[in-house]
Amino acid sequence: MWDKYLAIGLIIFILTGITNGLSHSKEKKDVLIIYEAKTRLGESFSILEPLEIYLHHFDVSIKSIYVEDLNFPVSNYDYVIYIGLQERKLTKDILENLSKAKNLIWIEANVGQYAEYIGWSNFKNYGYKTGYVSIIYKKESVSINLDIPIYVAYPKDRKDLSFLYDYTQKVPWVWTKGNLWYFGRLDFEDNSFLVFFDILHDIFKENHTEDRRILLLLDEINPLTSAEKLRELIQSQCCEEVPISLVIYPEITHSRDTYYIEDNRKLIDVIKLADENDGAIILGIPPNKEDINEKINRDLIALARVGIFPIAFSLPYPNMEGYDKASRYFEIILYRGLIGTKMSNAIGYPINMDDYNPNNPTDYNLLVRRAKEFRILRDAILGITFPSYAPTENLRRLINDIRALGYDFLNLRGKDFYVETSHIKVMKVDGKKVVISNVPPLEKTFLQRIFEVFVNYLRLILIIIVSLFTIIIFYLIKNKRKLYEMGEKK
Repeated sequence: MWDKYLAIGLIIFILTGITNGLSHSKEKKDVLIIYEAKTRLGESFSILEPLEIYLHHFDVSIKSIYVEDLNFPVSNYDYVIYIGLQERKLTKDILENLSKAKNLIWIEANVGQYAEYIGWSNFKNYGYKTGYVSIIYKKESVSINLDIPIYVAYPKDRKDLSFLYDYTQKVPWVWTKGNLWYFGRLDFEDNSFLVFFDILHDIFKENHTEDRRILLLLDEINPLTSAEKLRELIQSQCCEEVPISLVIYPEITHSRDTYYIEDNRKLIDVIKLADENDGAIILGIPPNKEDINEKINRDLIALARVGIFPIAFSLPYPNMEGYDKASRYFEIILYRGLIGTKMSNAIGYPINMDDYNPNNPTDYNLLVRRAKEFRILRDAILGITFPSYAPTENLRRLINDIRALGYDFLNLRGKDFYVETSHIKVMKVDGKKVVISNVPPLEKTFLQRIFEVFVNYLRLILIIIVSLFTIIIFYLIKNKRKLYEMGEKK
């Protein structure tokens, strides 16, 4: 009897495990992107590539295909994104295939043909329109250039999600009906992408917590950086209770000469002090053609030799190949992008205001305006680089103005980090930074060894000279006392 119960229990346990495994494996959503073109006609800025990158803000797997190459049912995917950057005649086969999508996200042109195919009545198709001054989404209104073309088309029966405003009326440009969500524009150089990605949270059913943060980076810290100036900036951030994040460049070439961080001992001491007080040390490299793997290894070793161990890496360009290479070493990557991503084995935090000059009033006003606009995205991160040579008062002003907009500050040291090379491991264990380093000793050149021997001999000679000088002084003092006593006797 008990054997039967045990067998039944074992079967239930196995089936439950299989069911849980299947449900877990389906957490990642399969997304198919169908595109007419990667760019708009007459434009050079790609829409497809950044879309593929930024979709990793969500837990998705992605496949992209040119519309003419589509030869399989789109119903195999959880979500289908159709990018209609060019107006064209869609075949009946394509329309039929799209009509069977589980969830269809349509961007810009050709939506009228789809509406006609599935029998939507009273469909208004106005095509590309300009002259709009702002986008209205939820309770926010953000600016948009008058000359930006937006495809306006909508059925009578729909649910509006966002509007355009032209000083006189509101026009729907984002709406949903049935299993279709329509966006009249997607671009990563204007504010349309903010609305798009915020609504994707609802479409993908990923309820990310509303948490808007600023990642403030003290950047361009290199062997020529003033230790006193950096200390002053760090003290200002500490007074404002803002997390410290330092982007370090271990070597720099200036006027054809190369400088190394090991030569600036005062700067090393300041960086170590920041690290000891829970500051985030980030490895940065310049945007050159050097192999990123070789550069990361060399720089990590150079920093380890002076006792500095980064927890994150700043990628100098928004490149998938570079992202994948860097993720072999770092679990946290900062990259020149617009929104946070989760790719490979790494989490990407965006640096979306790296061209900002804090000494330029125009740039400063642009940054504050950008921060206001980014509040549309429920989990926005505004990544700001602040150069280590900029005035301290500008830093404090920036902190206060950003904080007044309702942002909190992102603390990278509070995130789970992991760094590994063949000689170094840096990880977070029980909330603390743990370092395991087996960095080989610095190999000295022949001239350095000769100089070291010379210095050692010089040190010995100096000791002998000082000792002899001390003995002579002592002897003279003693003899002087004897001569004095002899003179007294006479």
